[in-house]
Amino acid sequence: MNDLIREGYLYKETDKKGRRLLSLTDKEYKPLFEDLSNLDKKILKEENKNLKEDNAYLNQEIQVQKQHADTLLSEKTDLVISNSELNAKVQELEVRIAKLEERVAVQGDRIMKLENIFYKNGISKEKLEEVIEENEKKD
Repeated sequence: MNDLIREGYLYKETDKKGRRLLSLTDKEYKPLFEDLSNLDKKILKEENKNLKEDNAYLNQEIQVQKQHADTLLSEKTDLVISNSELNAKVQELEVRIAKLEERVAVQGDRIMKLENIFYKNGISKEKLEEVIEENEKKD
């Protein structure tokens, strides 16, 4: 505060009760760069240049990351499509497997019925096995 009073930016006075009162003077403030040395100006100029370079680099990095995100989104879309196609094929195979299992079950029932017919007509299990083996040799 004393520096501001000495430089003429503030005016100090006391009121009737002895309290200090500060008020602004009409003196204009000097611009920041007016009081700086050439070294300070050089440092600020270098810092400004570095910040601009950092900004350019970050903008470039943003573009790279956006491209990467676009690529990932495209790959995700391709994977979703591929996944949908695979799911459709899996469902198709599951239907085919179910149909084959059903046919196997029907064939198994028919074989059991045929075996029962042979057993009821007096053909033993061993004889039936012999007939099957002879038939396989002929084929």
